[in-house]
Amino acid sequence: MELRFPEVDRALERFGARAAELLGVSAGPVRLFEGPPSAWKLSLEAGEARIWLRDQESADGALFQHAAYALSYEQCTTPGWATALERTTPSKRDALADALTTLRRETRLAPPAPEPLDAHSIDAFGDEASLIRPLLDSYRDHYGRGLELVRWPSGPPSILFPDVVQEQSVFATVSVPFAEDVRMRAYLRDLGYGLLGRKMRLVPTPAAFRARRAAVGLGASGFAARLIRARIPVLRTRPWLVGLAEGTFTVNLRSARLNRWTRLTREIGRRLHPELAAMWHTHFHALGHDMGLHVFALHRIPESGMADLKARARRAAQGRRRNALSTAAFFEGELTRRCVDIWDKLAHPAEFAARFAAEAAGDDR
Repeated sequence: MELRFPEVDRALERFGARAAELLGVSAGPVRLFEGPPSAWKLSLEAGEARIWLRDQESADGALFQHAAYALSYEQCTTPGWATALERTTPSKRDALADALTTLRRETRLAPPAPEPLDAHSIDAFGDEASLIRPLLDSYRDHYGRGLELVRWPSGPPSILFPDVVQEQSVFATVSVPFAEDVRMRAYLRDLGYGLLGRKMRLVPTPAAFRARRAAVGLGASGFAARLIRARIPVLRTRPWLVGLAEGTFTVNLRSARLNRWTRLTREIGRRLHPELAAMWHTHFHALGHDMGLHVFALHRIPESGMADLKARARRAAQGRRRNALSTAAFFEGELTRRCVDIWDKLAHPAEFAARFAAEAAGDDR
């Protein structure tokens, strides 16, 4: 499987080395942010300072401007540091522009065009197709729009959920820095994910996620995922906790028969009250919600943290109902929120484990 994330990582490292040479600084991590077509910015750590390269539209306060970029800096207190940057020769400024052009070309990640997910294309999901198939018609029947299929250049396909739910947060919504960081977007793509705006509406199936995270080399970190067919309309807490105790986040999908049974209830609920209508969004987006929010948020928890979490889930599954419900709420709520907050603040995916461990150590004090 061809992975884009290591390629992007290496491109950023090459640019950092070249920029350090041209600007005469000792360079650290590089982050490239791509927003709308006319907005981009690049940060380069250099000792105690941070150098910014930006497009011309955001050139206020620039130390110098080139036809291809504007350069500025912040956080530096060393006398003469800015003057040395300002005296960069024209040839080196041109060479920096060339390096920047190369970097942006190497990190461009155009998403594949989606296609309808229907009775024929569903077979692309192999053994999971029979579990996903009942969702197709019921989703289209409920929203008037269907799910879509995204075939990546390599590896298993993913599912794109249309943005039919404006009033409820059924998808993970990430921070602007995370959404615009090309390293993070490349990492998401390697795992079968994709952001539309700031919403994680493109997700892998559990089997695809397991294959892709193995290809990325994540090993035993975090929770894996598995699809199961729900036998009753509500989530069964104890079996779900048993799955967590085994390191697996189970995603419940209803059968075609259960979807037919709930059709009249759905129609009545939509007419009676907005809250009754909204509750069905969670049902129809369980796959997108669980994979895009919970599974992604938790997928890099280090092995030491996993041991404690699995033990907690195991005790709750064997204990009183009240403890089982509160523990389930912890995994879906507090733990997921903590991990999402960590992801939003990272400059590199590999930093997650250390940040998570540090916060866990703080909790123990």
